[in-house]
Amino acid sequence: MPLIITPGTYVHELAQPPSIAAQPTSTVAFVGTAGKGLLDEPVEVVSWAEFEGMFGGPVAGCGLPCAVRDFFANGGSRAVVVRVDGIGVPDVRALTGTPGEGLLALERGPVVGFLAIPPPEGDDLPPPAAAEAYAWCVEHRVVLLLDGPTRWTSAATAAKADLRVDLGVTGPNAALYWPRLVQPDPLVHGRARTGSVVGAVAGVLARTDEARGVWTAAAGPEATLRGVDGLAVTLTDADQSLLTPRGVNCLRHFRGGSPVVWGGRTTAADPGWRYLPVRRLVLHIEESLLQGTRWAVFEPNVEATWSRLRTLCEAFLGDLWRRGAFIGGRPSEAFYVRCGRDTMTRADLAAGRLVVIVGVAPLRPAEFVVLRLVLRP
Repeated sequence: MPLIITPGTYVHELAQPPSIAAQPTSTVAFVGTAGKGLLDEPVEVVSWAEFEGMFGGPVAGCGLPCAVRDFFANGGSRAVVVRVDGIGVPDVRALTGTPGEGLLALERGPVVGFLAIPPPEGDDLPPPAAAEAYAWCVEHRVVLLLDGPTRWTSAATAAKADLRVDLGVTGPNAALYWPRLVQPDPLVHGRARTGSVVGAVAGVLARTDEARGVWTAAAGPEATLRGVDGLAVTLTDADQSLLTPRGVNCLRHFRGGSPVVWGGRTTAADPGWRYLPVRRLVLHIEESLLQGTRWAVFEPNVEATWSRLRTLCEAFLGDLWRRGAFIGGRPSEAFYVRCGRDTMTRADLAAGRLVVIVGVAPLRPAEFVVLRLVLRP
């Protein structure tokens, strides 16, 4: 404060502490092959027309163009695209062979919420490639969207499958959707084709995020799949009762309506991470807090810094609570933030470790709605 020597009233503007900004959740990363365009560079696109101008339209043997088209047709608004060399399904070498190329090129791009590696018609993402993609997703707090394998030709086949063998991954950062879509083939007028679902599902997830929040399940009557003629396999309630507990998010076509997403689970065995919106909300909180607290890395590890961190984290979580992300009638029931001598030992302080502990009470989907009807004569 400057020296004041004259009586009067003075105003001094004080620097405001940095706030924690909510990181985007509805941006989807697509990695795959296309007919043209930059190789191994993360390119942001905000419409199908923009993608088509940069990377071209549908090409035989390339799953990327149709997936991005489906993404924007289903309500997506922003995608990050990395084109890798070749035709067909990217293998492990194409995805992660050289630092800064393929999948690793996404590290030069903006924060994304999902990763999709769409295979072309009749192909699958090889399990080793899926495993590499999943490892990247875990490291960067992203969810990998997966198609059910083409050899799943019936619900019975899918129910007997070993997901880790067939997909190459299972875990909280992966979500599997099946069956595949039946759509008009853009390369052969009038012919029906069976294609990947990940682009369309990514669009449904993105539009749900923007309309209702990342904590809302992108499933149910409003989760319609646009630009879809039908599904490769018709599922019944009995089929779904077998598939849902195994982490398969079913696509259904009910009488009189359009195909819809009818599941919102991860492929995790841990019941705590069973629901996709719960997992995504926690990943969103982690990413936002990580980005929003970097300023404290070189600050003194003292009470003043701890207090600022508590205040900022509580403000960020309080905003999520007001928007309906948590259970609880008041903030103290919905979340807590601890940072101080109760979270750090003397060894932590000596080693320069500052520990913040955050707890939240996320919402969970009401998957089973039980109606008790009493009929009286």
